[in-house]
Amino acid sequence: MPFMDFNRVNGFYLGIATPTMIDFGRHSEIGIKGGIGYGFEEKKGQSQLGGEYRIPLGSNDTSIAAERWKPVPTLALGAEYHDVTTTEDAWRTERGENAAYAFFVREDFRDYYKIEGWNAYAAFRPERKSELRLEYRSDIYSDEPQRVWHGRWGGDKILPPNPTITAGRLNSWVLTAVREDAHTESLVAKNVFGDSVTFTRMTGRVYLLQAEFGKNTGADSSFQRYILDARNFNPIIPGISIDTRFRMESGTGDIPIQKSQYLGGPSSLPALKNKIISGNRLALLNVELRVSLAALSSIFENDNTEIIILNDFGYCTRVQEDNNLLQGFGDMTFSTIAYNVGIGLGHPSGIQLGVSWRTDINEVGRFFFRFQRPF
Repeated sequence: MPFMDFNRVNGFYLGIATPTMIDFGRHSEIGIKGGIGYGFEEKKGQSQLGGEYRIPLGSNDTSIAAERWKPVPTLALGAEYHDVTTTEDAWRTERGENAAYAFFVREDFRDYYKIEGWNAYAAFRPERKSELRLEYRSDIYSDEPQRVWHGRWGGDKILPPNPTITAGRLNSWVLTAVREDAHTESLVAKNVFGDSVTFTRMTGRVYLLQAEFGKNTGADSSFQRYILDARNFNPIIPGISIDTRFRMESGTGDIPIQKSQYLGGPSSLPALKNKIISGNRLALLNVELRVSLAALSSIFENDNTEIIILNDFGYCTRVQEDNNLLQGFGDMTFSTIAYNVGIGLGHPSGIQLGVSWRTDINEVGRFFFRFQRPF
C-alpha cells in the first residue's frame, strides 16, 4: 500500500499505510500491517489488513554473548484481506519511479487491475535472509478502465492504454522460495595511479523461485505459472563489478492475460518499447559492467559515479501445446534472441542515465533515466 501514487487508472492517489510489519510482543511474535487510500480519479478507496504469528523453532544459549541475539529458525502463520489496485509489473519499475514518469512525461510502464479477496500462508524462515512459503490465494480480479490520459507535462503525448485482463475469481496455491543477502559496502582501495580512494559497490545475491497452481472458477479452467529470478552482484577487482540478473517465466494451461510474459521496456530490454513482445515463455539475461570513476581518478572519490555498460538478452515465445513448462525454450536460437547494448552513468544507489540500442534493426537509441537499479 503506497502513501502517494499517480497512474492512468487511479489518477492521483493518497493514502496512509505501515511501511512494513509492525511487531508486537516480548519476542516480536506478532506482526501487523495495513493501509487505506483513495484514488481521486477512481473515486474509490483501497484497503489492506494483514498479520502473522511467529513461532520460534529453536532457542539461544543466553549465557554466550555471541548467541544471545542470534536469530533462530521461525515458523510464521499469516493472513491478509485486501481490496486494492495492483500490478504484475513491480519487478520492472517501482511505484515512485513509475509515478514520476506518468506525471511528467506521460509514460506508465505498469499495467493495472483490481483484486478483492484474501490469502493465508505458512512460512518457514531458517534465518533472516531466507524464506520458504506456502500460500493460498482467493481473489476476484476486475478490469481497471483507464481514467487518466494526460500527465502534467509531455506536450501532446497521451498515456498508453491500460489493457484488459482475465476477470473473475482465481484461486491458487503458491509455493515460493527466496534468499536475499545483497547489500552495499564501502571500501578503500588503490586506483590506477596508486592513490587510496573510497567508493561504494553492491555485492551479494538474491534468488527467487516460485510456482503457482491456479484455477479460474468462472471459466472452470486451470493454469500454472513458474518464475525463476536470480540476481548476482559480483565485484571483480576494486572499482570493477559485473552484475547479472537471469529471469525465466513459464505459463502453462489457460494462463490469465495478466500473468502472461512480456519483454521490452525498463528492467527488461530497455531499447525496445514497453511490452512489445508477448508470449507464455520468457528468458531474460541482463548484464551490467560497472566501472567506478574513483578507480580512474581521485577527483570522483566522493560521488561514487560509475560507468555502466549494459548487455541485455531476451527471448519470448508462445507455445500452443504448453503442458510442459520447459517446452519452447528448446527452440531458442541466436536469431530468436533480442539483444540490446547500452552505455550510461550511474550510482550504486540506483540512479542511471544513458542510452540503449537495438541490434536487430537500425534504429535510434532509446534514452533512459532511472531512479532505481534495473535489478
